[in-house]
Amino acid sequence: METTWSGSAKKLTGNCLAVGIFVAQEGDEWDQNEKTETWAKVETAMGWIVKQAAEYEVEVNFECLCLNPDSDATIPDIEVVGSNSENTEAANHVAEQLGYENAGNMVDRLREDYSSHNIHILFILNSENIANHNDINVGDDNQVIDVCMIHKEINHGSVLVSTITHESLHAFGAIDLYQKGDDAPGIKAAKLASKKFPNEIMICETDDMDVMEVSELTAFYLGWHGDPKPWYRNLIDPYHLTVLNFLMNNHQYYNEEGDLIISQEEELLKYSYEEGEFVRIRLNEDDNLILWRQTFSGSEETYEFWETDSEGEFHVLEGKTDEYALLEMPKENGGMSFTINHFVEPTTRDELYEMTLVE
Repeated sequence: METTWSGSAKKLTGNCLAVGIFVAQEGDEWDQNEKTETWAKVETAMGWIVKQAAEYEVEVNFECLCLNPDSDATIPDIEVVGSNSENTEAANHVAEQLGYENAGNMVDRLREDYSSHNIHILFILNSENIANHNDINVGDDNQVIDVCMIHKEINHGSVLVSTITHESLHAFGAIDLYQKGDDAPGIKAAKLASKKFPNEIMICETDDMDVMEVSELTAFYLGWHGDPKPWYRNLIDPYHLTVLNFLMNNHQYYNEEGDLIISQEEELLKYSYEEGEFVRIRLNEDDNLILWRQTFSGSEETYEFWETDSEGEFHVLEGKTDEYALLEMPKENGGMSFTINHFVEPTTRDELYEMTLVE
């Protein structure tokens, strides 16, 4: 399941490693004193998360590792870093400067010493911009690493502890609860969230960490409790409801590492055709946990699509596919057909494909 705990950082439990890399544009390197102060903020942010976890009786142990405390990695244009493709290019470029083959190899090497740790990467950039988190696909096996781009706060001139904390929690599954668009449902949800949890870190309107907290809604996304409430749905943008509904229905099947536990698979339906086959599978005898698998003829690669609606519309949660991979399921023996009627290039774990039943 690739919607929440899919990358190098999974559930926010147990041993975790925050890997910091100072990045600058050539000719505008970090001041050493400023780097020391900023790294202290990273350690403060991780310590705050540990204390918040303890409030939910969850043990989290963070280690902080800076890969270049005495030097800077540089990228050609620091101002354009932000989109998924640009972040991927920047991550690989920076990793090469640190002596690794690419970003995937960097995480693999880190895992040799931190095999039991959830790992997220902090690129700490010497520029003012909007911070962001991305799942970056690297390597031939579609390995996903969680990378946070931590910029200095716009019009502030320095990195904030709250920004480091906020983006780090994204790496472990938390979502934004502030208003992000102009649609009425999203505005309403953001207002309700702000009223219900005025000090929520994922709303983040202050840098006073003594005031901030992790709400029970965010705690559920982080894997800190398994008691989701129906009213959670009212506090998030409808755009995120598909993922939340899936997690609420199936959270009991995830272990502490954030991996899906599959005790039983039952084949419900199979379509074979010249190009390969589709198989519809129920997992763990749960009608809410339905998976489609697509395999092309002559290929060992399997694509998986999660079905989250039984009323004719199916949402594909980060399916391992491209724009042409699943255009139509052929009708056979009076069977059903599915087409993708909306394609979104997945740049975050919350984006999805929509599939509609075609009679």
